[in-house]
Amino acid sequence: MMNLPERVSICEVGLRDGVQNEKVYPNTDQKVEILRGFIDAGYKVIEVGSFMHPKRVPQMADTARRMYSFEHSSRTLAVSRELSTAAAKRSSSMFPQAVCTT
Repeated sequence: MMNLPERVSICEVGLRDGVQNEKVYPNTDQKVEILRGFIDAGYKVIEVGSFMHPKRVPQMADTARRMYSFEHSSRTLAVSRELSTAAAKRSSSMFPQAVCTT
């Protein structure tokens, strides 16, 4: 018999990983609606976006607006995926409770 963990954590990444791969991507209001859908679906951790330079990844240019629209609660955590020190500093200065670096 395999030893499986009692619980697993799932982090929804569609607003970061999924959106940045689309040729035509949703506008900010549509992304906020997607975010609300993830919250309503019961996700505990949601990657809302990334503070990458908007010229390099224009799909992430509205990450701050998405983070501000996030309805913080004790049941859901919003995080952002940051690939550079500069982006992590920018993110942590605005949202210290919600930074995820790689």
